[in-house]
Amino acid sequence: MPSQTNPLEDAAKKIHSPSSAERLAASKVLMKQAYQETDKSRGEVLGRSDTLSGLRRALSDENPATAEAAALALGEIFLRYRKDKSALPDLARLTQSGRAKTRYAAAVAIGALDDPQRWELLAPLLEDRNDEVKQAVCGAVGDAGGKAFKASDRELLVPKLEALKRDGNPEVVEMARSALRCVQKSR
Repeated sequence: MPSQTNPLEDAAKKIHSPSSAERLAASKVLMKQAYQETDKSRGEVLGRSDTLSGLRRALSDENPATAEAAALALGEIFLRYRKDKSALPDLARLTQSGRAKTRYAAAVAIGALDDPQRWELLAPLLEDRNDEVKQAVCGAVGDAGGKAFKASDRELLVPKLEALKRDGNPEVVEMARSALRCVQKSR
């Protein structure tokens, strides 16, 4: 009887594939697995150095969907299992993408890192033309809580969040107000 393959282990291997199609499929599986309920055995695979290095490499994939899935997977892995600040330069590059989905995914992942640079990288996205990108940054600010903001972070974020209180989208306005309260609590 043939042994059954573990889809998570299989994806952790295929993220290193030379095939673009396999890397895309693997990054999607890893993203879906990262969003599953926190589990020790899942975390062992997702937090392994080889898995993380494959996802970091996928951030530079020629297929933007692969980079987006990899960024979202990394964001969830950072929140639940293991931080990997070495991904920050590639994630920062993705914030400059012409694709809103790519900027959104980068914002989610950067927001999950406890790195002093994160607010410098995310603040410009508060002026993004895409509402979901702005909401991702507001969500990251809110999730960080009041103690995560230095005076320089407040100087950077408060004017942009104040400006978003006049945004045409009520969801963006509400998230900006909530994020602003978190930043102001840290005084």
